[in-house]
Amino acid sequence: MIMAPIRLKINREERTIEPEWAGHALHNAGGSAIPLTVKEVSKTDTAFVYDRRYGAFQASFGHHCFVAATLLAFDLGVKHWIDINKDMIDESVMGKVDVSCPMELADYFYATTEGTAFYSNAPLKASHTYTWNRDSLNSMEKRLLGPIRYIEDTQ
Repeated sequence: MIMAPIRLKINREERTIEPEWAGHALHNAGGSAIPLTVKEVSKTDTAFVYDRRYGAFQASFGHHCFVAATLLAFDLGVKHWIDINKDMIDESVMGKVDVSCPMELADYFYATTEGTAFYSNAPLKASHTYTWNRDSLNSMEKRLLGPIRYIEDTQ
């Protein structure tokens, strides 16, 4: 499957992620991060990516992996997930990662970044919040994020 690169602008000071393509399907993905204490994630049907440093970023249906991959890019010092190359990835974490696949980059982001999680509203995900492992979130985050499933358990 070939996917067109989706470029998002991240503004750390304003805690926002914005698509560079006006009118793109990710128009509603990002925006301002909502602090976890404000975001009632257990009562939402909207996909989001949570990062302790910023809060929860809402994402359009099926696009939470692009938001997570973009946050990873920012952490790695590049502006867009499409700019991540294999030399930036530590293969000892989870083996070989296809850097052209935002879903694999998102998994790498969750595996390497403490305090991160996502909620998928895809039917197969059964409306749960996912994080990498039991140590990824603190007790307050687990309580506020509702039912948690662990990606590492499914690998």
